[in-house]
Amino acid sequence: MDQGRKRTFNAPSLIKRTPGNPGFKKNYFNAKRIEPASFYPSSPYLLQEYFDKRKPNHHPRPLTNSLESWETILTQEKIKLPPPTLISVTQYPFAIPCSLNDAGKPNGRPKYWLMAFKLNTQQDNSDIMKAWDIVEQSGLVPACKPSNSRSTTGDLPFHPGVWFPSVCRKDHTQPFLSKDARVDETQQFMTAFDRIAGGGPQKNLSKYDPLTSEKMSRLGRIGSSLAVNKGQSEEWHFDRNDDDGTYSVISVFGSGGWNSTAETRQGWLVLPQLNLELEMPVGTSPILLPWKF
Repeated sequence: MDQGRKRTFNAPSLIKRTPGNPGFKKNYFNAKRIEPASFYPSSPYLLQEYFDKRKPNHHPRPLTNSLESWETILTQEKIKLPPPTLISVTQYPFAIPCSLNDAGKPNGRPKYWLMAFKLNTQQDNSDIMKAWDIVEQSGLVPACKPSNSRSTTGDLPFHPGVWFPSVCRKDHTQPFLSKDARVDETQQFMTAFDRIAGGGPQKNLSKYDPLTSEKMSRLGRIGSSLAVNKGQSEEWHFDRNDDDGTYSVISVFGSGGWNSTAETRQGWLVLPQLNLELEMPVGTSPILLPWKF
């Protein structure tokens, strides 16, 4: 599972986004509810399920360019999408039901493509930022060095926790404790995150998708595997080898906020398969299928 993006800051956007449609409206009564409202995206099922690796004879490769490759897919499939639907944090909580035939079944995929909540408190944010400052001040360097960084800061992510090796290795079924998790500073960070993730995110997951929650508990608590970075990514992120029977949790922590406009929409999570963009200020914790972004 990939539970990344822990810090926000003001940074120039590299992409000028097209205007989008406003999200669904909630009346006063619905705004008082706790349960997430169901929302159905404007993209066709073919697009929502395009990267489903369980489909026979259907194994599309991950995209290497977030704009050109996606436009190629739309052209090849003759799909013309309306402007993306924009959902601000004021419309949380909400959930998008998964359209796959096995969604919500014991051996199938999760019940939702996405659930979005604003759960983390100011105290949660303060605790995480203190733990993160300790990591940064220690001078630690991430042990895992990918070919490039998707962060606007250019920083490489830490990956503390229990992970499975890449499927290209013969021993990819054996989990291991990452090097990033073997030092005191990152262990303190994991402890702080474990307390937070075991609260609202875990409780909402157990309440609204108990089957997937039980499945994930066999692998460990939320936060057993972390990807921690700062800034925002403006490139395609596709973890093809993630377990598609579980969720990823993205939690946003930080100080200050995004210098966002209707055009740049900094700090918004873009889900092209759902033709959806959602605002992610400090305190939000979307829970989503790992190959949906």
